[in-house]
Amino acid sequence: MRSAYLSLRVESDAEAERIFSAPSEGGEVFMPMAETFFASRFGQLRDRFGLNWMILHERPTPPRT
Repeated sequence: MRSAYLSLRVESDAEAERIFSAPSEGGEVFMPMAETFFASRFGQLRDRFGLNWMILHERPTPPRT
């Protein structure tokens, strides 16, 4: 089954970049780590063991006024 993903939310952009780089070695990157409308860092990949990953650092929500 290729439609299931492990989703990992991290505390910083640097942590997202670091964690993304390890399983991407020998794997297949579907979406390189980048900024999106919902996250300051987001990437998708399949590691060398066939597990699908989504790694993200969410964009901070501005305070309500």
